[in-house]
This record gives sequence, structure tokens and C-alpha cells, in this order.
Amino acid sequence: MQELENYIIAKYNPYVIDLSQYFMGDQTQWENLNGAHFEKEFYRETFEQIIKIMFGQTDKRYFSEPDFFNAARRGYKEDMERAFDVEHGIQTMELLMSNKDFLWVNVLDKLDAYAPNDERVIKYKEFMNDYFVEV
Repeated sequence: MQELENYIIAKYNPYVIDLSQYFMGDQTQWENLNGAHFEKEFYRETFEQIIKIMFGQTDKRYFSEPDFFNAARRGYKEDMERAFDVEHGIQTMELLMSNKDFLWVNVLDKLDAYAPNDERVIKYKEFMNDYFVEV
């Protein structure tokens, strides 16, 4: 499959928006979750990339970095109105971290939005800051 993808990219030079690895399926917004639906942030993020392409706001052909921690991101109010189980979020994030799955960053973003004063969330944000930000 990778060989076919590489062939198409080499032959046609398409725009590639590759963000699915950062997002989870979301059963709360779809009646029939069959593995094909992602949380709404995926669609918002993908749409933002499409707009940049359509209006010539970028020369990039390959997009693979979502904007998780933008406080002014679209849909924030809607996200806050959705139910989010903080305890399950912590467990999911720790499982993802133990499997070295970078999706944990998305879960931490949600935890920070729903439970910013939770000691565990603060601890993981400090870890992330120490791990990813050079002083």
C-alpha cells in the first residue's frame, strides 16, 4: 500500500493532509460509528488545511501537524459542551503514552480544557513542557 501511495505522490504531486494519526474515533457525535468517523477536531483541522491550500496561503504540499494547543481554535465552545470523562481520559492518555502513541497529546489537550486544575493534568502538562520545549 505504501508503494502505491508513493507512486501516486511522485506522479501527480498532490496535496496530502495526513492528520488522522492524531485523532480518535468519536461515538458521541455519530449514530453509526464503524471506524470511519473521527472526533470533530479532525474535520475542523482538515478544513483549515484545505482553506490554506485553496486560497494560496501556503506552499506546503504535505500537512501532518495539527494545531492542538491554539486557544483561539474554532469549535472550542462546542467542544466544552460535549461530555468528557476525565478519569477515562487520564487512563486513555496513560495507555497511549505507554504504547508510545503520540495521540496522547490530543487527549492531554482535552483534559486541559475540561480539567485544567486537576493535579494529574498539571503534572502531564509540565512533563510535556519539559520534554518538548527547549529552554
